[in-house]
Amino acid sequence: MIMGSYLILFSSLVMSQCYLSGGSRQAECQPAKCESNEPNVRFPFSLPSQQDQRCWYPGFNLSCDDNSRTVINLPLSGTFVVQDFYYINQTIWLRDPGDCLPQRLLELNTSGSNLMVGSYVTFALLDCPIGTAGRQLGLKRISCLSSGNYEVVAVPTEGLSVLENLDNCTHNRTLQVPSIPKDLESGLALETMALTWNLPECAKCEKHHGSCGIKDGKDRRITCSHPTYDQRLSIFEQIFIFGTPCLPLVMGFVFCISKTMQAANEDADRPSATDLEHDQHEQWPDSSTTGMDTPSIASYPKIQICENTTLSHLVKPREDMCAICLLDYRTNDTLKIIPECDHYFHEECIDRWLRTKATCPLCRKRQHHKQSLSQSD
Repeated sequence: MIMGSYLILFSSLVMSQCYLSGGSRQAECQPAKCESNEPNVRFPFSLPSQQDQRCWYPGFNLSCDDNSRTVINLPLSGTFVVQDFYYINQTIWLRDPGDCLPQRLLELNTSGSNLMVGSYVTFALLDCPIGTAGRQLGLKRISCLSSGNYEVVAVPTEGLSVLENLDNCTHNRTLQVPSIPKDLESGLALETMALTWNLPECAKCEKHHGSCGIKDGKDRRITCSHPTYDQRLSIFEQIFIFGTPCLPLVMGFVFCISKTMQAANEDADRPSATDLEHDQHEQWPDSSTTGMDTPSIASYPKIQICENTTLSHLVKPREDMCAICLLDYRTNDTLKIIPECDHYFHEECIDRWLRTKATCPLCRKRQHHKQSLSQSD
């Protein structure tokens, strides 16, 4: 039993090692935050003040500003606040700390960073008299680009036909916003911009709910772990490569569990010494206290089966054999009848029975003892 417990423990430890192989180092890299309501920062990005160097990729360092906001610095464009990450599409959303993204976008340059523009949404910037655009078409005013004499509104280039309905508005400039259709539909296109990155390539790992990270070694090769998923292998190859070495351990674990349960069931079903002694006493009680005396047993009537005797006339249906020794009645056998119930048995069988137990072997009816039986005769 003890050996079985040790085997189960050993198998569990080895199985855990098989499951976690190839990704234990990445499992140590936990997401970090500047504050509880800020987005989770994880590979390839990092907050160096909170995370180990193994947990991030060069060129993806972030920091926390004085207001505990997550920020990133683009070498040629300055600092932006991180709005959110979309790791599965390798996209990061940024906004301007001063809430004037359109003005920052006029001079945006992502060179020198690992981020780039995936796609643009193009807007036309219109200079309109104060209140004209809002009153006539409900267009949103860009306050940081407006002045006391006019207001600036942005219109998607495919909507330039609205100019026909605007009095005294002029098309001043064109603004390209790094974005995706989702931003345009949600009305965030002028508040946030979406940038992407190509390397490290972790989208495949993210789609399979894996954890991307740097594998041990100087080559800084990217690996995917937990659940085990190698970017170079198909899922079937992984099952074969990683599952085959662990299969004997799993089988041994299951076998050990089944044997332990079987032994426990056998121990539960095995009668104790007390139970055996009780059962033996029930079957063969003490003749001095519960059996019948020899004269009473000898007083029971007997019959003998002769050669010309039809056995069916002597025995009742289904009573053509002795219920004690389980042998058929034969010619010259002597049978003894119990008066209380008219059941009969081989004489030597019932005599031995009645000396230890004063009941009929078939119906368990109690028999008269000693004096009372003699008087009834």
